Amino acid sequence: MLDPLHVVVGLAASELSTPLTLRHDHSWPHREATVAEVLDAGGTPWIVKQVRVPEAFTREVRALREWAPRLGEGMAPRLIATVPGSSVMVMDKLPGRAGSASTAAEFHQASRLLRPLHEAEPATADAGYPARAADSVDRWIQRVPGVVDAADLDFVRAQIRLLETMPDVRSGPIHNDYQPRNWLTDAGATVRVIDFGKSKRDVQLRDFERMWYQEWRHRPDLREAFFDGYGRTLSDGEERALACIGAVGALTTVLWARSHGAESFERHGRRMLELLRGRGPAR
Repeated sequence: MLDPLHVVVGLAASELSTPLTLRHDHSWPHREATVAEVLDAGGTPWIVKQVRVPEAFTREVRALREWAPRLGEGMAPRLIATVPGSSVMVMDKLPGRAGSASTAAEFHQASRLLRPLHEAEPATADAGYPARAADSVDRWIQRVPGVVDAADLDFVRAQIRLLETMPDVRSGPIHNDYQPRNWLTDAGATVRVIDFGKSKRDVQLRDFERMWYQEWRHRPDLREAFFDGYGRTLSDGEERALACIGAVGALTTVLWARSHGAESFERHGRRMLELLRGRGPAR
């Protein structure tokens, strides 16, 4: 259970030994996390975040401490303090506006930040991913029944079986929500990365999934600029695996969204399923 916003800010103020004034509430409506922009007594802005699930707190703290610094000074949030018993963390506030990146130059910059994150630890072949994906689908179907039809479910399970016949995907550090809404673009057009709340070791192709079926679908120039900055393109096999992974992601997005009352996310998941069932991955 998340604490009220004033309690979260108070916990951070006690940890920093300075009074904090709430400036903005940046929390998502689904309330998986409380996120507040605050000012200290000297007028310096900070970001205070409390997450609902302790395991998510542990993952994010690790990512901020061990992986985010590899992106370069000031390119990702710097962890200032934590209150582990309350799953609260304090980060510096980076300049820029989220969700505004739309140019090839911005996507090129974002890709140059993703590559060192992916290389923060060695990636390894992940033979267990198809079984984990199948288990995830089964658990979500049991948790949120009656939301997707049998044809969609059969399609996704067929994609998982297809993935089992392919070479093992590779897992390593991922941001796990890599897209423009988690990039900040400042007045000088410099791109920075925020929100490591879903970061973990998992299939690294997942960091391309959201852009592949959203921003890149009608903008191949953005995809080309991104992979130019990343330093390599995806192989044909990786593209086929990404289509299978995308099917799993679309279905679980629909179910997660329904359980959290997030209609826009549910619409996105359903659009992905329709696209994958009708035309395959966007090219």
